[in-house]
Order: sequence, then structure tokens, then C-alpha cells
Amino acid sequence: MIVDFFRRGTGASSGPIDYLLGKNRDREHAAVLHGDVVEVAGLIDTSPYVKKYTAGCLSFYEHDLRPEQKQQIMDDFEKCLFPGMAEDQYNITWIEHKDKGRLELNFVIPNVELSTGKRLQPFYAPADLGRVDCFKKIVNHDYNLHDPDDPENSKMSSVQMVVDENQEPIFDEKGEIQFEPKSDVLGQSKSTQEIVNDIDIAVAKAYLDREIK
Repeated sequence: MIVDFFRRGTGASSGPIDYLLGKNRDREHAAVLHGDVVEVAGLIDTSPYVKKYTAGCLSFYEHDLRPEQKQQIMDDFEKCLFPGMAEDQYNITWIEHKDKGRLELNFVIPNVELSTGKRLQPFYAPADLGRVDCFKKIVNHDYNLHDPDDPENSKMSSVQMVVDENQEPIFDEKGEIQFEPKSDVLGQSKSTQEIVNDIDIAVAKAYLDREIK
């Protein structure tokens, strides 16, 4: 799964909504999973701000997930994107796409804080990218999803930064450094890449827990 934020956000509500649902609301394999499209459209079209909405998607390699899994992922993304905010302070509509042979969970957010009418910026890359990236890593790990950042695709040079520095290195026939695999509590051997992945996920969870409180 990857998280993608669309570049547009300055026009009328018809732009994102017509794209996501079709002009006649008949786009094949598209469905509203959460939210009120009419309410979102009203908030966007009456917004006094230049950037009227934020839209994007959670794009999966998988064809589909169970309904309760999709709901939990959407809930967790909202917590990630709106730390410290109550659900009645923002509006978000989730629209599912499955017409590309894979699952997409699209979102549209009016850029207005509902209790005050002030401008809301759901995503600002310099401040929010780290938190969103942690969310992506955690979801891919916890749901065993296809991960474009799978550590098996990483080079050993990136692994050397996080392995136990007291661990005795072993060199393979190519002269590349290897590490003796450790064992988990069940006595099953774990590869270096799996250990690094576990550390990465633990750090991501600790960071995200701190950021959204």
C-alpha cells in the first residue's frame, strides 16, 4: 500500500467528485464507503479559501480487503492525518475504487475546520510526511500487505546502520558482509532483514503513537 496526495484542490467540488464517482454517479466499481458526498460538495463550493480541498488515495496492490479491515485502516489514517482533532472538527468522504483490478481507498477533505470555519490544511509535507510514512509502514506490516519498501529490496549498506554493532560479521563468498541470524522467543530463526523490519516497525509505531496524542 502507498499513500498518494493529489495535486489539485483549488477548483469546484465537481472536479474530484465527478472523477471518483462519475458525472452521473455511475462509475463502475466505485462506491462511497463513508461520508456524505452532498455535504462535502457544499463545504468545498462555499469555501472562501484558495485551496478548497485535499484529495488522495490509499492505493493497494491487493484486489480487496475485508470490510472491517478497510474501516480500521481508514480510521487509523484519519487519526494520523488529524492528530489532536475530534471527528466533528473535520469532514472526509471515502470512496472505494476497484476498477483497476486492485483496491483504492480515495478520500476527499474540505479544507475547513468545522467548529471555527478556519482554514484547515490536512497535509503539509515538511511537517506531516514522516507521520504518514510511519502509518504506511505500520499498515503494510500489520495487514501483511504488498510493501514497495520491503527490506528485501534494500541493500545491505542500509542494514548495517541498525544491526547490533557487537554482532560478529560473517562474509559470504562474494565478500559481502552478512550477520548471524538471531532467534525469536519461539526459537525460530529470523533473518537480518526480518530483524531490521521488526525494529523499523517498532520505531514507526512509537513515533506515530507520540505524534497523534
